Amino acid sequence: AVSQVIADALVARGVPAEEDRVIHAAIDPAAVRSDAAGPLPAAFPEEHPVVGVVARLEPVKGVEHFVRAAARMRHQRDDIRFVVAGAGSLESKLREIAYAEGMQDRLTLLGEVRPSAPVLAACDVVVLPSLSEGLPVVALEAMALGKPIVASDAGGIPEAVLDGTTGVLVPPADPDALAGAVLRLLEDPAAMERMAEAGRQRVEEHFTVDVMGRAYLELYRELRGLSADESGA
Repeated sequence: AVSQVIADALVARGVPAEEDRVIHAAIDPAAVRSDAAGPLPAAFPEEHPVVGVVARLEPVKGVEHFVRAAARMRHQRDDIRFVVAGAGSLESKLREIAYAEGMQDRLTLLGEVRPSAPVLAACDVVVLPSLSEGLPVVALEAMALGKPIVASDAGGIPEAVLDGTTGVLVPPADPDALAGAVLRLLEDPAAMERMAEAGRQRVEEHFTVDVMGRAYLELYRELRGLSADESGA
């Protein structure tokens, strides 16, 4: 399982606990940083601060709540710009919400962006408003790029994003809480920098492909009854 929450769900569905193993999803931080040097979409705002989401535009990703939170933030700070990178079935609905909230000149739907690292790197705060997640790779990429995160306290997100350390967790589907957390971060640059550094360190220590690979090798040795020398590790 890629996170403990997935492992727990498997046990709840009848998988014996002794047959359940958590090996977290992982990234290659160096590759993410290299991708981040690529070009931004032409529509990306030039003004800062920028608060952004990278996600599929599907209900489980909670992007609707981000758009509503963005409208609340605008009433308190008119200088913030908001971006959403992704495609999906809710694109038209999100445009309708943005129009109804008067956000046409503050929120930009970028469409699908690959790689997404340039967008993450250009944001001042990255938001994960998901209603459910296994282990969000976007969170790992954002932390590798030194970005503070505001995310839903849902699914496996808390296994990646440590509340108050690498980001801020808020209740899912709560635009008011989401808006308040982002605003507090933007008003505290020192906290943003501390979270950025803590996020980089957490990814390097726990969520790299090397760490994941070693965990899979250890599982293989355990299942085969091999020593490290016998497995070729």
